[in-house]
Order: sequence, then C-alpha cells, then structure tokens
Amino acid sequence: MKEIQGLELYTYDEIIDLIRDFIESTLRENGYSRRDVALNDIRLHGSRLRNQAKEDSDLDAVVEYSGDIREDDLFDMLHEDPLFIDDIEIDINPINSDETDIDEYMRNSFEYDKKKLLRSL
Repeated sequence: MKEIQGLELYTYDEIIDLIRDFIESTLRENGYSRRDVALNDIRLHGSRLRNQAKEDSDLDAVVEYSGDIREDDLFDMLHEDPLFIDDIEIDINPINSDETDIDEYMRNSFEYDKKKLLRSL
C-alpha cells in the first residue's frame, strides 16, 4: 500500500482504524450507538496520497455511513474537536449511503484532482 505523505510511520489500514475509532468515539459521546449509525467504508484521498502536500495540508478522508443522522450534523460533530494524527488534521467528510455512493464520490474526487493538476501545469 502506498505511503501517506507525513504519516509514513503508519500503514493505510492503521490510519483507517484511527479514523474509525475517532468517529465511533465521537458518535458515542453524542449519544449515538452502532445501531443508530453504521460506518460502511472509509477511504483516504487528496494531496497527501499524491505526495503533493504542503506543510499545512490536511489528510482527506471520506466515510460512508448509514443511519438517520444528517450529513451536515455528523460533519459538524466530527469537526468540533477534530482528529489530528502526528500534528496532521484529518478532514473527515461523511456521506450517507442512502444519498451518495462512495465509489462515485471517489471517482469525482479523482477527476477533480486531475483537472486541478492540469490547471496548475
């Protein structure tokens, strides 16, 4: 698996586990159980995976979930006291599986990145 710029001491799976633990802990602290919100998938993307991050770049993560909590409410909850791993902020973007497919989201993200890179050349 590809190294994550700035987090080379961790594997991809270890980063995913840390993010999952953070989300589950945050949900519990806010009164939600695993029956209320199920985490279906977590994926990483962005400049740190492309090895193009700047010193202050965050690590982008998308979490696909199912449950009755609104995406905006979950986003706000996860960013109230954000997760940092080795001083790198993890920007977690939740998507509800009833509204958005994570594969489609990731394809759109990669297409956006390609267009952004082409404009910078």
